[in-house]
Amino acid sequence: MPIYEYEDVSTGRVQEMLRPVTRRDDCPPNLRRVMSRTGRPRMNKAGDFLDPKSADAAIPRALKQMEATLPASEIARQSGFSVNKLKEVWKVK
Repeated sequence: MPIYEYEDVSTGRVQEMLRPVTRRDDCPPNLRRVMSRTGRPRMNKAGDFLDPKSADAAIPRALKQMEATLPASEIARQSGFSVNKLKEVWKVK
């Protein structure tokens, strides 16, 4: 049975729940599923645990969200850097 992460939409707190695949989206209305976990904690390239609130985790996630909602020209205008340069600096794939 996989572990799923759910984010509380009002507080932003993330909690893990062990749920069968068929019930992964069957959760209280104040929660939304964030991602499926493989059983391994997230780590950085050095092998250290990656804090989800650190810049190394938060900025690439924010860039991906921005890219899904804004055109590349708007991201470049607001940030002063091209999208490709931002991806290169923050190692976003």
